[in-house]
Amino acid sequence: IGSLMQKTLSEEFKKIFTINSVDLYWVNKSRLADPTKLSMQQIIADIFTIIEQLNLKDPVIFGHSNFGIVATEAAKNPKANLSGIIMMASAPAW
Repeated sequence: IGSLMQKTLSEEFKKIFTINSVDLYWVNKSRLADPTKLSMQQIIADIFTIIEQLNLKDPVIFGHSNFGIVATEAAKNPKANLSGIIMMASAPAW
């Protein structure tokens, strides 16, 4: 979940889930020099790196818009070990 989306979540949602958020690749300090070189595979690899670094067990990935598609693709990985995904206003295709 991006840090901007985190602000839209209800207090009830936050009571159920521990929220870890990251900025998008084109926002703030995460800004890429050339975002056109970013691939779905790189985004998914970065998600798994974050999950590993934070030692998250059975995480749920929340994806808004195109990142709902990223969450779906990440969940297809047999090593993902996700509890699930939540998609919000996700696009039908990448």
